[in-house]
Amino acid sequence: MRVQVGQWRWLLLFLLLAMWIGVESPARGKHDDSDPTKPAALLPDDTLLYLDVPAPERLVQKLLQHPTVAAVLELDAVKPNLRGPQFMAFKAGLALVEASLGAEWPALVADLSGNGIVVAALPGENRFVAILQARDEGRLKKAAESLLNLSAMEARNQGGQPPWRIEERGTAKIAIFDGFAMVRSGTLLALATRVDDAEAVLKRMSGTDRADTLAASSAFQASLQNAKRDDDSPDAVLWVNLEKIRAAGVAPALTQAVSDNPAAELVFGGVLATLGTNAAATTTLHLSDSALRLEATTDYRLDQVQGPREYWFGVDGRSEAPAWIPANSDLGPTAMQLSSYRDLGQWWLNKELLFTDSVVADLVQADSQLSTVFGGLDFGGEVLGAFEPGVQILVSGQPGSNVANASEQNQGSLQIPGFAIVGQLREPRQMTRRFKVAFQSVMGFVNLGLAQGGLPQYDVDTQTIEGGCECLSRIWVEDEADLESPVYSFSPSLIIKDGRFVLGSDAAWVRRLSDSPSPAAKVATGSDSDEPDSKTSEAHESRHINTSLRLDWQVVVGLLRMNRDTLVAQNMIENGNSRTTAGKEVDQLLQGLELISRVDFKIETDPEQMRLIGQIDLAQPQAKTPSEEQR
Repeated sequence: MRVQVGQWRWLLLFLLLAMWIGVESPARGKHDDSDPTKPAALLPDDTLLYLDVPAPERLVQKLLQHPTVAAVLELDAVKPNLRGPQFMAFKAGLALVEASLGAEWPALVADLSGNGIVVAALPGENRFVAILQARDEGRLKKAAESLLNLSAMEARNQGGQPPWRIEERGTAKIAIFDGFAMVRSGTLLALATRVDDAEAVLKRMSGTDRADTLAASSAFQASLQNAKRDDDSPDAVLWVNLEKIRAAGVAPALTQAVSDNPAAELVFGGVLATLGTNAAATTTLHLSDSALRLEATTDYRLDQVQGPREYWFGVDGRSEAPAWIPANSDLGPTAMQLSSYRDLGQWWLNKELLFTDSVVADLVQADSQLSTVFGGLDFGGEVLGAFEPGVQILVSGQPGSNVANASEQNQGSLQIPGFAIVGQLREPRQMTRRFKVAFQSVMGFVNLGLAQGGLPQYDVDTQTIEGGCECLSRIWVEDEADLESPVYSFSPSLIIKDGRFVLGSDAAWVRRLSDSPSPAAKVATGSDSDEPDSKTSEAHESRHINTSLRLDWQVVVGLLRMNRDTLVAQNMIENGNSRTTAGKEVDQLLQGLELISRVDFKIETDPEQMRLIGQIDLAQPQAKTPSEEQR
């Protein structure tokens, strides 16, 4: 029987073969594996990216025992592939490798990379270096000898010669393959996509060239220390050399003085400004049974926040996002909450310093048109400037509707949730009437467009209330109205009440937000409530949350399920599938999305650092009953 090892295994075979042929260097022997920067001593100081997985064995065990991974393997979209020919060939090849090495693959991971794996990107095209830190040199050599027969068998079966050559480099050797090269010293093995990079690593391994290494970089050392300040056991650490990336020109957004995208500037302008001046940034990954957490950290200095981007950072860099409105959950769920510190008036007034000339010209034209809508008021200084810094966007977990009984809508119609933008007016007595008149003017233009399209128009009910005004719109539903039209999902409305400005797509959602009680002083997130001790509490007190986003993922999936028929129709159009096939694919997608429970993201600062923190809370799969397990 002919044994087909398969192309997917060539990298592993070459890796162990290179270990077997070895690199006989003067530095061969014992290594100080307690030094976490040792792989960095083999890399040049102009390294762009440095990814370190310090404990691959621990990460593999987490994945093998993770309940979400087990749930993924049970998905209808995944199970057929586990019985397919490709996966069966993979299992057969893996079993062959395990039999040859005398151990199962988790144990091989522990032996061959027990002290960590590092992958680095260097300046230039297709320049990568991977460094494997084995636990036992003798074990690696013995394993490589067992696999040598497999690689020879593969070459014979293919009717060719072994796809490598061995070249001498002084007293050492280098294994050169098609597209990469390998070198080894003791328990360290390096793979490089370019031969000259492999040779440079070889020189550092032998101790003949230790100048200008990444390990000697002060920015690299400081970043790693900061990354492990709060947690010394991340599952992966990514260090980014911002200074060299800017010099290499591979990230234009980090070198641009002005932006050509006003929306991107509004959302991420402060982050890009900080990354555009800092030397480095570090990201850590933490995986648990309940969540996946990413935290990116970079330096934060007061001189970075001064100037036109004070609208983003706040006075003295102490921006604080407004607290979320505690919408009454008894009235229905909330799908999304976004709260962010932004001084919209200053953002608009500083447009000449923030944007390109073409964008500024467009904004100046828009300024003139918007000023007309607001009765001649300057849009930036008087309209946007009428708001306190801070904006919120909230999305309902229920579809908006102009119909008194939402269930009357056809099930095949598009179900669009209500959404709203919330702000706080500085001088509500002076601006309430202005916004009420402007809303009426805008709805007049909307009705004109609807009439030209043969669609029904909105009836706007405007009234003055104590402490503000209400402008509620609704379309009169005719007896034979086509309720599938998206227009029936919208009832644009504005309520100003005690200075709270709520503008949204659904009258019921706008009223719910305007009637909600005043929120607490600070935004609360799930991670902030788990303070282990007073020291950590003091550290959190010095942090300022600039932006906070929360998605109740189960509610989002519920909204998608309401629109299943629309998703199926879109799948049929885009992919040419039958309704049955499209429905199956949509159901499989929704089944996979249900494995996520919640998504949180926030940007926070303290006197020394800026952090971007993202966390995905994983839904805990329900335990199967004995009868289900038997099936």
